[in-house]
Amino acid sequence: MLAALTLLATASLTAAWNTTAGCNSAGFDLDSSGKINRTLPSGRQYLLHVPSDYDASTGHPAVLSFHGAGGTSANQEKLSQLSTPGLRIAGLPIIAAYPQGADNTDQNRTGVWYSAPYANTSVDDIQFTKDVVADISDNYCIDPRRIYASGKSNGGGFTAYMACRQDTTRIFAAFAPVSPALYNGTLAFSGCDPARPIPIITSHGVEDQTIPFDGRNDSSGAYGVGTATINVPLWREQWAVRNGCPETSNGSDPSPTDVTSPYVNTTEYVWSCDAEIQAYTVSNLGHSWPTTQGLDSSGAPNNTASFNFTDPPLVDFFSKQTLPDWCFED
Repeated sequence: MLAALTLLATASLTAAWNTTAGCNSAGFDLDSSGKINRTLPSGRQYLLHVPSDYDASTGHPAVLSFHGAGGTSANQEKLSQLSTPGLRIAGLPIIAAYPQGADNTDQNRTGVWYSAPYANTSVDDIQFTKDVVADISDNYCIDPRRIYASGKSNGGGFTAYMACRQDTTRIFAAFAPVSPALYNGTLAFSGCDPARPIPIITSHGVEDQTIPFDGRNDSSGAYGVGTATINVPLWREQWAVRNGCPETSNGSDPSPTDVTSPYVNTTEYVWSCDAEIQAYTVSNLGHSWPTTQGLDSSGAPNNTASFNFTDPPLVDFFSKQTLPDWCFED
């Protein structure tokens, strides 16, 4: 019954988006920088940025970006640079939303997301995400085929989790988990059941001490018991298999179809099969969203990269990805 209700809610919501309800509407009363902090009927909040060159008669791309554990919407906006003036996906200005995670007072954690052992399971982060998309699309002209999800750390793990679900993979065209917190038993491997092959762009620092690149088998991390994490290269290869890349003759996971070094201290691995996986390994970076300005302090002292992950890699990758038409069928 629950599965049927979830599918019904998703079908109704995607049908509503397809009506372009928010086109030519007045939108929200934004501040001088194009922002507003929205509180939904559920009491959950998100920060919205609408670019100054937004056109209410044109369907715009939208990106949701989820902060890490203990983070805030405002800090995620800062480090992700998704509100940067002039930023484009497929040549169009981006509407960017930064949802705020719920607190888990039982574990004394603030701003956390589902898919982690310390998440607040008394709230529904998936429904909240759908509510954010509906709130934006009801008030702004959004291209329903160009809605994307991104996130950092715990928010990156939540993004990776949504890439594994039937309903959210009929909402978001592509996913961008950055330094994702990939905990064992949270659908990072087993139980992952997306509705289609999933385009993913991802980045991880080799010097990450919070979510180690090679995984963590014990519970010695900052979040304690139950927070062992999986091997990042293996997680990428498993996604390549899900996306139709053939295993090798000896049964091992597929090798990348392309390996390059587009930036200093950075290797890009690409698996191009039924959907593309584009993965950056940054040799001298800690637990950070890559920026040349070192905007993500959680990776300090190794929090400065030789490139900005958002522009061009993320916007270029998202520009190539649209939701298939069949996702809008009831």
